[in-house]
This record gives sequence, structure tokens and C-alpha cells, in this order.
Amino acid sequence: MGVDRAPCTLLPGQVPVGSVGLVEVEDAGERVEDLLGGLGRAALYYPGIEVPPPLVPYGTDRTTDEDHPEVAKAWQQRLLTLEPTEPIAFRRQNFGDYEIPSLHLKEGLEPAGRTGFGLHVRD
Repeated sequence: MGVDRAPCTLLPGQVPVGSVGLVEVEDAGERVEDLLGGLGRAALYYPGIEVPPPLVPYGTDRTTDEDHPEVAKAWQQRLLTLEPTEPIAFRRQNFGDYEIPSLHLKEGLEPAGRTGFGLHVRD
């Protein structure tokens, strides 16, 4: 039986952020990956679906008709390579990396230089 796998794709110019409105991607920095990583972990990984790295073609709000084939080709390549793409190696909740019941990452497990969502990915 095959493994369930779900791609995450966001086509930003603007990224919805809760009820506070929209954040321009250029101002969001790593928050786009943090947003998709968190969604993938909570909505897909916990129920048992492997999540490949997200596809984020930036600046789609400024693409022209001439740019669309390039974005479509990137999406096609993602779909064609979905099976061999390594899924994100999320830390497992109840396997020693997190304090229980707070679910804070245990002290000393933070990889040097990693912040945000990257803290929740195994090496």
C-alpha cells in the first residue's frame, strides 16, 4: 500500500495571517515557511500524511501572462517528483523531544541557528 502524501503550495503576493489581515511576502521573511510548516504539521502530519517541502513561487501577484507557463512548469515538476521527494522530518510529539504536557521543545534540542518552524524538524 502506498504512503499518503500531500503537497502544500502557496501562491503569494500576500499571505493571509489569521484575522489580522494580509502580510506582504517581502515583509514576511521566513514566516511563509513557518506558516506552511505549521499547517502541514498540524493538518497533515498528525493525522498520518507525509508532507514534502512546500512549493512557494513568490511574487505571483505580479506575474504576467508570459510568466504563467514557468509557474505551471514548477507546479508540474513538483507533482511529477512528489513520490521520490523526501518528506519533512517532523519531530514526533510523544517520543522525547517535547516536555509533556506543555509540548515545549526540550532545552538543548534547538539546532544552532534554527528558529521558528525549523525547530520542529529533526536533523
